[in-house]
Amino acid sequence: MYKLLCLLAGYIIVSSTILGYFVYESQQEQIGTLQTIDYKGNMINLDGSIPLNMFIDTSLSTNNILFTDINGIGEVLQINPSYSGIGRFDPIDSTIYIKGIQATNNIYNVKYSVYNPNNADFSIISGMTDLNWFTGNKKVIITKFEDIGTNNTRISLSFTDDTTLGYALTAPIYTNNNINSYWNNAGINTITSVFNTNDNTVSIYLNDNLIVNNCPIQTNDSFVIFGGLRLEETETIYIKNIETNVYLTDDNQNSDNLLVIIAQLLAWNVSEEYLPAIINIILVKLPLLFLSIGVALAIFGVS
Repeated sequence: MYKLLCLLAGYIIVSSTILGYFVYESQQEQIGTLQTIDYKGNMINLDGSIPLNMFIDTSLSTNNILFTDINGIGEVLQINPSYSGIGRFDPIDSTIYIKGIQATNNIYNVKYSVYNPNNADFSIISGMTDLNWFTGNKKVIITKFEDIGTNNTRISLSFTDDTTLGYALTAPIYTNNNINSYWNNAGINTITSVFNTNDNTVSIYLNDNLIVNNCPIQTNDSFVIFGGLRLEETETIYIKNIETNVYLTDDNQNSDNLLVIIAQLLAWNVSEEYLPAIINIILVKLPLLFLSIGVALAIFGVS
């Protein structure tokens, strides 16, 4: 009895889904639109026109991220660190990773326009390797901007194991303590990360001034992410725009419409313009009736 009920349930799911797809196409909506919505370009405008989930990998971050508008600055992406709420005052994780960045001749070039009114320390991520199969570790190329807004403003570029997405970074491979003349304390700073995977070197520009030149990264690892930003403090930071070649996709667009159609097939019927009621009755409603009777008999102990 139990196996029969499972088979009936499986049949109803499959048949209603197939009919749903048929009705969906009959409404002049192509199945392809269920799979992806694409955005190709060289600028991610942070005005809400591109959905957040299309270009930010939120599965790796617990930040509070939202679009907002600041007088004199314009539309920006606001990043607030989140907190554990269990006795810790440091953010759980203050990193966002950017999806879909594409290379030109194996060179990943990402330009960030950063508004940092609280002079918070922050970092730019040029690359992140995939998880090590044995240890779960990943490695991150990270350029840390420290002591922002002071005479000691400096950067350090590191390529380090990063298992916790915390703040303790090791093995700096480049330090530059002479960037004050390039830093704009009054407003937006543009930071460009250039990761050349032909020779595994990284260059960094601050307001179009070269401050790291072809710094070598010694690794045999494969990289999976080529852009990101992380806070090193508990302050809020803003990104004005992200300039890079991207190919972004959204896999969920219009899926709700299909679910509505399937629900209509199960509960009553869609318009007969798209599906005759008799087909729905034979292929969905009768099996659904038999399943209901079977469940009722099972509840009352009839085998």
